[in-house]
Amino acid sequence: MYRSGGSGNGRRFYNRYDSLTKTWSRFLDSALFEGDGKRNAYPLGPSQGPTGLFHLVWVWRDTPDCATNHHLSHAQSRDLQSWTTAGGQALQLPFTLEQSAACVDPIPSGGGIINGCERLVFDKQARPLIAYHKRDVHGHMQIYIARFQAGHWHPVVLTDWDKEVPFSGRGAMPFIGIRLSDVRRLDEGLISIGYRHRDYGSGRIVVNEKTLKPVDRQVVVAPDIPRMLM
Repeated sequence: MYRSGGSGNGRRFYNRYDSLTKTWSRFLDSALFEGDGKRNAYPLGPSQGPTGLFHLVWVWRDTPDCATNHHLSHAQSRDLQSWTTAGGQALQLPFTLEQSAACVDPIPSGGGIINGCERLVFDKQARPLIAYHKRDVHGHMQIYIARFQAGHWHPVVLTDWDKEVPFSGRGAMPFIGIRLSDVRRLDEGLISIGYRHRDYGSGRIVVNEKTLKPVDRQVVVAPDIPRMLM
């Protein structure tokens, strides 16, 4: 996977390697993401979910300035070639901003989302959920989680913070003032979302996966230790 073009103006391609002929070829007939000379996509994934589907989550960016990220989006596929929305509606390749059916949350440029902040997790029914941050109507940075259900994405705000976290810049950005860490489903029907905030410190929000509301009791979250392959 690679980008042809620059930050804020690029197309993203996927190539396939043939181990027998030791040659590369296009995996798709077109780019997967097309910025039309006006923007580029920053994708997370593809990540394979519990039902075998592959999931892509991405934001668009209009310029090299990371503040211009916008429009959180999602697509899924069985074979990495034919893609649909979470509701099964076919999407055309390459993905463009104009394909509004893929949009999870139409966050505007300057709305407080940054590429790489998204975290994908699945509930007990294998429905995708996406945790991310953005500014609320007052300009305060909040953590949200969105789930696809009843034919639509439903974003839910999880915090009630009263601090702004302005950020901008180019290149590999350091800590911008907020960051989501590990997001995972716990055995008891809960979802754990780790975060770091410049004013509120580091912590963890635990939500009920049915209601997506934070629980009002203490929950001990064991460390997520990778399993060793024998």
